[in-house]
Amino acid sequence: MMFISEKKKFSEKIAYLISLLTTPPLLSTLIISYLIIWYPELFYPISRRFALIISIIFLFVIPSFPILVKVYWGDFDFFISDRKKRSVYFRVTSVSYTSGAIISWAFESYILMIYHITFLILIFIISLLNYITKVSLHVSTAMCAITFVSSIIRGINPLLYLIVLLIIWARMRIKAHTFPQIIIGLIVGYFSPELSIHVLDFVEKLLLT
Repeated sequence: MMFISEKKKFSEKIAYLISLLTTPPLLSTLIISYLIIWYPELFYPISRRFALIISIIFLFVIPSFPILVKVYWGDFDFFISDRKKRSVYFRVTSVSYTSGAIISWAFESYILMIYHITFLILIFIISLLNYITKVSLHVSTAMCAITFVSSIIRGINPLLYLIVLLIIWARMRIKAHTFPQIIIGLIVGYFSPELSIHVLDFVEKLLLT
């Protein structure tokens, strides 16, 4: 019994570590950084360094700031487990993603602009669903970012989706979400990149009429 208990504690620690290393701001930044480093031509005319700076500031630094401040003051835990306290994160990330999209558009880096808009749409949908249930931000972010990359780079390694499975296991293991909350996160994350394209097409047609 002691062995089983120790094994359970170890798996929970691993799950917690995975959750920590795949927080939405960090994961969304790491995945776009992969594209920027290996496919810098996609972000022309801005340089690789400038694209990384924009991504780090608007996808990681600003979205992480309210979490760190609130955790420091003890208002909520690092993963914002209380559904009712997520609104602060939603507001800050919405402003940050919008700012990142505008700056990317101003410098004509349209792939980077679409990436920010994709996450803006993702966070908007989840903020609406948050009134009903606590959709997994970890899972939806991973699914959204990897689906986005897959749509840009044809033939990308499908093993990337194993990251999503690993995150699902971790979030379920530490009982951060129910199975339906995980499934909703997968669905929203998967369709957000496609939805962002349709939204941009609609806005473009609206402006041209």
